[in-house]
Amino acid sequence: MLARALGTLHRILTRTRGRLTRRLRAQRTRRAAAEFVATARSRGNEPLAILLVERLGDIVAASAVVALLREDLPGRELAWVGRGAYRDVALRVPGITTFLEVECYGELATLLDAVADWRLIDLNLNGKTCGCCPGTWKNRTGQAPANTENYYDFGPLAQAFAAAGGVAWRERAPGLMPSHGGGEESSRAEPYVVVHSESEEAARSWTAEGWRSVVQFLLRETALRIVHVGARPAPWLLAGPRVRDLAGQTNPTELLALVERAALFIGIDSGLAHIANAYRRPGLVLLGRYRVFASYLPYTGYYGAGESGALLVRHLLECVELPTEVVDRALRTVCRRLRSAALPVGAGGPWDVRFNELPFAAAEPAGRGEVCALLVVDADETRWLERWEAAGGRRPDVAIVVPTTHCRFDHADSRVAALDQLEALGCRFALCGELDDATLAEVAQSHRYLRFGGVPVRFTADRDRWRIEWSQLTPASPPELTGGGDMVFVDAASATQWLLVDRRGRDATAADDLAASTRRIGEMLASALPTAAPGDVVEATRDGHVASIDRVARRPDGRVARASGWVFLKRTGRPPDLMGVAENHGAGYRLRSVVRFTRLERPDVARDHGLPSARFCGWSLAVADQIELAAPAFAFLVFDSGSGIWHRLDLQ
Repeated sequence: MLARALGTLHRILTRTRGRLTRRLRAQRTRRAAAEFVATARSRGNEPLAILLVERLGDIVAASAVVALLREDLPGRELAWVGRGAYRDVALRVPGITTFLEVECYGELATLLDAVADWRLIDLNLNGKTCGCCPGTWKNRTGQAPANTENYYDFGPLAQAFAAAGGVAWRERAPGLMPSHGGGEESSRAEPYVVVHSESEEAARSWTAEGWRSVVQFLLRETALRIVHVGARPAPWLLAGPRVRDLAGQTNPTELLALVERAALFIGIDSGLAHIANAYRRPGLVLLGRYRVFASYLPYTGYYGAGESGALLVRHLLECVELPTEVVDRALRTVCRRLRSAALPVGAGGPWDVRFNELPFAAAEPAGRGEVCALLVVDADETRWLERWEAAGGRRPDVAIVVPTTHCRFDHADSRVAALDQLEALGCRFALCGELDDATLAEVAQSHRYLRFGGVPVRFTADRDRWRIEWSQLTPASPPELTGGGDMVFVDAASATQWLLVDRRGRDATAADDLAASTRRIGEMLASALPTAAPGDVVEATRDGHVASIDRVARRPDGRVARASGWVFLKRTGRPPDLMGVAENHGAGYRLRSVVRFTRLERPDVARDHGLPSARFCGWSLAVADQIELAAPAFAFLVFDSGSGIWHRLDLQ
């Protein structure tokens, strides 16, 4: 009885202290806002508030939007409104002179009354929530389309914030003012690499085995010291005089200084990566699928598509499933480029890792076919690639088959130069012709060298016949060419189709402009992707999947408003690609909306079913107001893109 009473008293005191703290913080913030306005107007400027409550990486990325505002709105004095933990970071954004503290979206809504006559730029995404306040945030700038479920559809993170804030986007780099101080590690003269290994979200993190391999490579192949940072110390980190774990021991100011002075950054998609981008530090960043975003580019500026300051490794599945050997090849490339300094470490653009590049047992492509063109030429590759793109092709879908006579591989320096030349093309490549196995093994360590089932490939050919060595391909027809036509090979084990485009001996300026080949690969890509649209009538089965709907929220009239649960496919053990809301149509189900599957983390499901591949099988779906369906006409469907079958989830 006494314990219960003490517990109740403790909860009352905690709530009271919380309310008092919020009240005092609101008073301080209002005073600071009034002082800011008075100071700005005494200088002949008008106040402008930039609203972005969280977080470190978001603030750094959004500094590119601040750069645009300074260009477009001269005569404005800029204040940042956000959480106090990020004060030092926000005040390091060029142009920000004042920080106004709020700790949640409820406090932000209250503060807006005090700044009603200011110009507001709200960069917070629609749908943001905080645990202490009911409801979701509605962007105050206007009809902002960017929300928590679609923001990377707008482009890099800064561009999504610009869309949310109603700011006309033009490519800009993030920027932070130089840091001062930062502790012992950043002040020492010896060069070091900053390693950031873990995110709050498991989908963004990588494996202990992989990080241990990275550290071993750095200790073996470089003279760099290794500084690990993050929220928690890493149990996998090797001990040694060149290794230090500062995770959990650094504040934001110290983190800024550490990254600013680093020789190299290696990590996951995180706030630290955005800081490295802003300070223009060379990097290796691991990007996997993140919720509904199968492929995305978070960065503008140095890490963006234009400058290639970092080698971005993009995996089709969550980062935690990225194989160690893939990162080993990328790291080898980064260290080689750092030593040679001939190219930025990310030259050639992001590396989209394909399933066919992995050992067949490492990942299953869930039936979603992949396509790649093998472009066989003996003229200048760059010219052919430009013509390929001009005809509508994509460079990541091309692999150049390079005659060994075209590049010199006779000694180390020439191999480095040749690899730089080939990797900077931005496509995959493979060698054709005589080459000793030792040299091929070295060249094939390039992250862009063509692989089938994880095995590097070599081609041998004469004018009318050629052969693929070390491959797992099963040709749809004999691998012989006469007259330079196109041919399709099918790699059944990884569901990849290869279009062979032989242009040897053809005049690159002639009328055969590759248009037919690019159309063909476009058709093959389109046929490999699932198609479904609102209005389609589909059949659905109740077999072939394992699922549970954990929660269904209904409107007062009984219609479904939101539901959540989990589902994985028996065929693959993985979550599906698409989810639909449908109505019973007698002979089938009429789709009312189709969305990408959310892929929330459900380690409990993976553990209970002994299926690590089912780890991201969770989903949460809000049903639009205009979909006026009620049980039994209402249905949730999920799509297996490998078998082409829709599955119905019962509302139990």
